[in-house]
Amino acid sequence: MLERLDKSQIFDSEKSYARVSLSWKIPWSVMAPLSLLLTATAIRLYEPAIGTEYRLQIFDRYQQLSPRVPTDVPISIVDIDEGSLARIGQWPWPRQQMADLVDELTALGAAAIVFDVLFSEPDRLSPARLAELLPAGATFDETRAKLRDLPDNDQAFASAISNSNVAIGFALTPNPGPRLPELKPRYATKGPAPDPYLLSFGGAITALPVLEASASGYGYLTHTVGTDEVIRRLPLFVRIGETVYPSLAAEALRIAQGASNHATKTTDPASGNTGRAGLINVRIGRLIVPTDPAGQIWIRYRDSVHTQAVPAWQVLSGEAPANQVSGRIVLIGSSAVGVGDFGVNALGDLTSSLAVQVQAIETILAADYLARPDWMAGAEILFCLVLGAILIWVLPRWGMAWCAGLALLAITAVLGGGWIAFDRYRLLLDPMYPVLIVVLVYLSGAFSIYLTTRTRLIRTTWLVEHDVLTGCLSRRTWYDRAITSLEGCAERQRFLVAVFDIDFFKKVNDTYGHVLGDEALKHMVNIVTQALKAGASFGRLGGEEFGLALEVVPDQDESTDPRQTAADVLERVRRKLEESPLPIPGNDNHQEIALTVSIGASFPLPLESLGDALNRADKALYSAKESGRNRVVFG
Repeated sequence: MLERLDKSQIFDSEKSYARVSLSWKIPWSVMAPLSLLLTATAIRLYEPAIGTEYRLQIFDRYQQLSPRVPTDVPISIVDIDEGSLARIGQWPWPRQQMADLVDELTALGAAAIVFDVLFSEPDRLSPARLAELLPAGATFDETRAKLRDLPDNDQAFASAISNSNVAIGFALTPNPGPRLPELKPRYATKGPAPDPYLLSFGGAITALPVLEASASGYGYLTHTVGTDEVIRRLPLFVRIGETVYPSLAAEALRIAQGASNHATKTTDPASGNTGRAGLINVRIGRLIVPTDPAGQIWIRYRDSVHTQAVPAWQVLSGEAPANQVSGRIVLIGSSAVGVGDFGVNALGDLTSSLAVQVQAIETILAADYLARPDWMAGAEILFCLVLGAILIWVLPRWGMAWCAGLALLAITAVLGGGWIAFDRYRLLLDPMYPVLIVVLVYLSGAFSIYLTTRTRLIRTTWLVEHDVLTGCLSRRTWYDRAITSLEGCAERQRFLVAVFDIDFFKKVNDTYGHVLGDEALKHMVNIVTQALKAGASFGRLGGEEFGLALEVVPDQDESTDPRQTAADVLERVRRKLEESPLPIPGNDNHQEIALTVSIGASFPLPLESLGDALNRADKALYSAKESGRNRVVFG
């Protein structure tokens, strides 16, 4: 391939680059990272669901690395476990047995008894229900009558509940149910009504009315999960229609303290308060629980290996230790597969609904709250903008190596700061976007600097190696490449060295001026380089004199004599220029300038240097001029 770059394209590119830079007043090394910074900020403001999921997974990772330290809080678990099912029988147990369970726990001094069980249907083992299952006929009439005279299991269970401090639950549904749950506690609020900010549901699956009326507390059992089905937060209150209902955990804490109501505190920026509209905290008896605007708390999980439960069979058999029940909130549920309701917690463990309720209540009693204040999202966005702007500013000044260290330091600071905020202050900082922005800004800025430097280097190299006016090789570059080509040539007798000189070029300058003379030089170079084959080195030696270095390789249909092949090549170039006159621009008569060239050529002798071969070619050039010009002469 001809060793000549398209100078006009490079200069046009440089002019375009200069125009853009002048127009924007900002270099490309700043524009690219700045655009990415603004784009990432916009994505953070209007965050897609996948971004939220990744952030929540980071918060989960914090808890996995540092679970809540177990503390002695007055909570116990009565587990309807596999062992209890094996001893007492399959679930559901008769409600009379549940009544016995309540009576035993009450006798042991439980402060509150909380059922993480939905009692929405009548007991199928009640005597009256069993009477309906007997075959028809007089044979079983007496048995049916006796069964119907026996106490109803649901009524017995309700009686036990009414004689104790018991909370039961209902399930939330997206669609309206046959009736709304009974609201047990009174409800107070400080500030605007919290209803618009709470999670809203269509209806509920309620407990049996007889049980609902007998219970001291009544809250919803349902756990809210994220799009990845992980249970991270517990809403202390939700809304069904226009009515606000408490969670089972909130009711457990209320009845354990003997409180009669719940109280919420809300804020509204429209009324002059700062921050986001919604709930600030919830008062449950003597406990003040900080919440997010929707009335939710982050459940601070501890490792499940520290969970100790009393099997239900021990309570029913009178073997339960009193110190694990007396004065405590006792939660009753099941960890048995097929009976309990299971989900994944923030630690990544499969856990029962009962365990989630326990962990939520423990979080409140231990006051070990995780928090993500309203201002945190705005602070994170501002931090990202400042951090990105600093990197954009220092990259062109410090260079890629120093800024790589700065970027690593920033990433370490972000990750370390996020961890310290969680471990010491229980704040949930999001390190994902700051780290992403540092990486994007650094990589884009570094790449832009590389491209800019590379472009300038290419341009500088081109200017050094080429003649600025004509675009062919400069004298020094041509000479160096010719020597390299000669040294690499296997057959020196095939290496052609030629000197070109435009005939009567001074006359062109004197007649038409130097501007048109420059155009003549460029025209001559353009015609010659088009006529030469790939592999030729063509350069300007000075003035109107040019040099050619070419290894002659004859075509199959040509003579194998390199001298004849070279003569044919040079003759073809000479004729091509002779047949391509230079049009005079702006001339209405379409006048042209005929350009011809005299060529002197030689082949280096076995031990001859390139300089000596060039001198012989130069002498041959003078012979060509003296013998009439516009011809090729070998020396």
